[in-house]
Amino acid sequence: MGRQIQLGRDRNHSVMIAQNLDGRPCYRALEGQSPTDRICAKRIERGDTAVIKSVFHVNINVTDFDRSLAFYKLLGFKVVLDLGEGPNHGNDVGLNIANSKARAALLSLSDDPRATRIDLIEWKQPRTAGESYPHLYHTGIGRIALFTKNLDEEYQRLKAAGVDLVSEPVVIRFGNKAGAKFFCFKDPDGTFLELIEPYNG
Repeated sequence: MGRQIQLGRDRNHSVMIAQNLDGRPCYRALEGQSPTDRICAKRIERGDTAVIKSVFHVNINVTDFDRSLAFYKLLGFKVVLDLGEGPNHGNDVGLNIANSKARAALLSLSDDPRATRIDLIEWKQPRTAGESYPHLYHTGIGRIALFTKNLDEEYQRLKAAGVDLVSEPVVIRFGNKAGAKFFCFKDPDGTFLELIEPYNG
């Protein structure tokens, strides 16, 4: 490999960001770093960076599985995999929740195997704990936005069903003169959701 010009380090200080003579960036693990850092650096240098393909699921923890399942079905979701109720050693280890028991299902808006799913879980042991965030400006995930059509009709349908609505439909404009119409609402446990559709009116 030809001469390299160091440009800096990544935010974790685990690799050196450099540039080949042809202008392509490359990464080198810094001396003393872990084997994982070195593997990642080699992968990035090979151009093998697209290891994440899509969002598989969003986990929503609930306090009453049946109530929340009915709510998400109201939005158009359907169960694509019923995970049942009981212990799961994978959760004990992978989620670091010892001796866990849960009732869970994967929900989707379509039969597309690549569609993003909701992983709906009511924890039985330990019990689902804590409260939903009281507002939309907290740290972390704020809301889940779902594309829709006939947004005004959906708003009226959810309003008639007694859904906890945050606002009426609002139009927002972007710098490229495109726009969108959206409104936010809450699920039965207070998790914030949003319906949004393109709007150029």
